[in-house]
Amino acid sequence: MITIKTSQEIQIMKEGGWLLGKILQEVAEKVKPDVTTAQLNKVAQDLVFACGAKPAFLGYQGFPATLC
Repeated sequence: MITIKTSQEIQIMKEGGWLLGKILQEVAEKVKPDVTTAQLNKVAQDLVFACGAKPAFLGYQGFPATLC
């Protein structure tokens, strides 16, 4: 079944996608030899919280990280 989205829901999805793109771009810039996935996760988590958002994966069914 396809759920029709309202214009407000579509706008929220656009904003979330834009924010995710910016965060992943910043995380990608930190990917270098000797940088751990835990460090990259911390960068992502800090950026998400700084934007007033909440990580979707963190805590979901016990998932321990922001990035997956």
